[in-house]
Amino acid sequence: MDLDEQGEVIAACHSGFDSDGDVLLVFAIGVRPDHQGAGLATNLLSQVIGSVGPGRPDLVARTDVRNARSQRLFAGAGFEDTGARSGDDLALWAKSSSDPLG
Repeated sequence: MDLDEQGEVIAACHSGFDSDGDVLLVFAIGVRPDHQGAGLATNLLSQVIGSVGPGRPDLVARTDVRNARSQRLFAGAGFEDTGARSGDDLALWAKSSSDPLG
């Protein structure tokens, strides 16, 4: 989570492990519109990836197929679009635990 000078949330990431602890799920990353484009989402995602340490699990995220900004974010962090779709509008992105940290 990132805060501005007044202590208000300007960016946040919600993530957690699946029930087996084998996959780290990135549920959402949000940045307040007036702070977008400053690298906050990239920094948050890097922190999440780096926080799991050695022997880390695979990582998975879902993005709206119309959200090019999210797709660039995950691609830049080493995630790949698996081609799988959830419903009509969610693409499944994955990063193998054997990949170097992005």
